Amino acid sequence: MSKGNFIYAALRYDANNFSVEMSRPLGIILESIENSRGALVAEVIEGGNASKTKKIDKGDILISIEVDDCAYDCGPNILFDNILERISESPDKNVIILNLSRAKPVSNPELDEVSSYWEQKKEKKNSGPRVIRRTVGVDPKNIRVYRNGLIGEGNFGKVFLGEWKGQKVVLKTSKSSVMEADELLDSELEINEYIHRNAKGSCARFHGCCEIDERNSGNLYDGSLPTGLWLMWAYEAENTLQDALKLDETKSLDLLRRSYTSYNSSSPVDLYRRVSTDLLVCLSKIHAIGIVHRDVKPENIILTRNGVKFIDLGGAALCLGQSISYKPGVGPADPRYSKPDDKYLLPSSANTPESDNLEKLWSEYMPEKFDIFAIGLVILQLLVPCLRDPNALDKFNLELEECGYDFILWRKDVCNFSTGELQVLDGGNGAGK
Repeated sequence: MSKGNFIYAALRYDANNFSVEMSRPLGIILESIENSRGALVAEVIEGGNASKTKKIDKGDILISIEVDDCAYDCGPNILFDNILERISESPDKNVIILNLSRAKPVSNPELDEVSSYWEQKKEKKNSGPRVIRRTVGVDPKNIRVYRNGLIGEGNFGKVFLGEWKGQKVVLKTSKSSVMEADELLDSELEINEYIHRNAKGSCARFHGCCEIDERNSGNLYDGSLPTGLWLMWAYEAENTLQDALKLDETKSLDLLRRSYTSYNSSSPVDLYRRVSTDLLVCLSKIHAIGIVHRDVKPENIILTRNGVKFIDLGGAALCLGQSISYKPGVGPADPRYSKPDDKYLLPSSANTPESDNLEKLWSEYMPEKFDIFAIGLVILQLLVPCLRDPNALDKFNLELEECGYDFILWRKDVCNFSTGELQVLDGGNGAGK
């Protein structure tokens, strides 16, 4: 089983269906099963009503609910937000019936590593009191998650819109039922704090974090933060570069100009050059402090009122000064924005990063080249509109690979784009040839 998939999905099982009648508040934390649909029990809050029944366990899948003699389907095809709405309906009805399904795992040697991971997590949780992480000034009482505020979901985490002290913010938490999701969020916290101190302006403005323990857990359906670590950023933009690239040329330029209102030139060539320069400057800032983003693509570039910035540092690595998420072997990589034979910062044969060899590893293997290849493709999509189509980009990547990643050779022997399609790229006396 690959790390990052839901644990219950990897097991062969016979399902046990059962019902539990209980009072509100339920005392459970729910997560979507996949693609923002379905619901499973991510956490049973100690001392809560669910815990008192001694019937509900982490990983149980919600099938349906019954409130005031009305039954509502909560199966795996139902939107997670709709399930939360159903649960929060009729708040005056104190009793609710949950119909759940539980997987009965069958022994499988391949899951030994997974079982060991979760046992260690359980032991750590039960080992006694620990320090709750919280940025100075970030009080969860001042944070409200918008209803239906889910705006993004990946293999390891979920992103929500919310409000903090009257400001619109972006909030992210891990999927606690996914292996290594908590650890990745811990690393993302450290890297965001590092960038906030040392490379301001390159990435979305980071406000900090707050961690909620089980005693103070809230519920998303009433806008409060459930148990877990939450990261928080300023909401600086409605649109990403991907949003602009999906539009026709005129509308795309209009959207880009909104981020460059102080930029006087009306020439598309000048505007594209300005955006490209700003992208390279932002990237150089984080590379200068030893951070490799590892997921540079149009979806992770926001169009703020003052230009472009990077977002989503969930796969990023700190490679200089100290080591965070930096290890030999294959790591996170979007196949569309990475070379098929170069999906690592360090090859498997490289030495393990230690405090005394980080400079040497950076110099020898140049891990920043991972981002440089990706940003080159992003800038090409910006300058050559026909490459904004995913199929066209895939075809270009294959052709470029066949040319040994020699762009000049590709232009000379393979490129069949029209002059009009290349006019922005070839602006400045044919600089793109």
